[in-house]
Amino acid sequence: MDQGGKPAGRQVRKPEGQQAAEPEFPSATRRTVIRHHWELDTHKLAVEAVMQVFELSKSWPAEERFSLTDQVRRSSRSVAAQIAEGWGKRKHEASFINKLNDAEGDAAEAQDWIMFAVRCGYLDRENGRKIHQESDHLPGKLTKMGNHPTPWLLNRKSPGNEH
Repeated sequence: MDQGGKPAGRQVRKPEGQQAAEPEFPSATRRTVIRHHWELDTHKLAVEAVMQVFELSKSWPAEERFSLTDQVRRSSRSVAAQIAEGWGKRKHEASFINKLNDAEGDAAEAQDWIMFAVRCGYLDRENGRKIHQESDHLPGKLTKMGNHPTPWLLNRKSPGNEH
C-alpha cells in the first residue's frame, strides 16, 4: 500500500503497440498500468455510490418504486456503465470523451434525485448531504480525464505497422 492507503502500483512498461494508461492522479514517483475499467478510481467511486444509493433507497415508499427509486438507481448505475463503455472506446478520443461526458451528466442526475428524496422526506438530510458530497469527487475526476485524455487512449498503430 502507498501512503494514501491505495494499493501500490507496478512499474510501468509500455506494452508493445499500446500506450500505457496512467492513474487519474499519478504520483510523481510511481505510475500504475490500468488494464481494466474496474481498476479506475472513477469506476470504483461510481460503484461505491451505486451501492450506497441502492441501500438507502430500499426503504423508500412502494409508490416511488417506478419513479424516484428507479430513476436514482438507474442514473447512478449508468455512471459506472458509461465509464466502462468509455474505457472500451478509448481507441477513439471523441468516443472516449463523449462517454465520460455522459457519465458526468448521469452523476449530476443522480445527485438531483438524491435531492428530491431528501425534499420528499424519504432520505434524511444528513445521509443526503453525505452521498451528495461523496459523489462530488466523481465529476471532477471525469472532467480531468476528459480534458486530458491522451494517457488513457490506446495507440492505434498495430505492432509492426510503424511506417
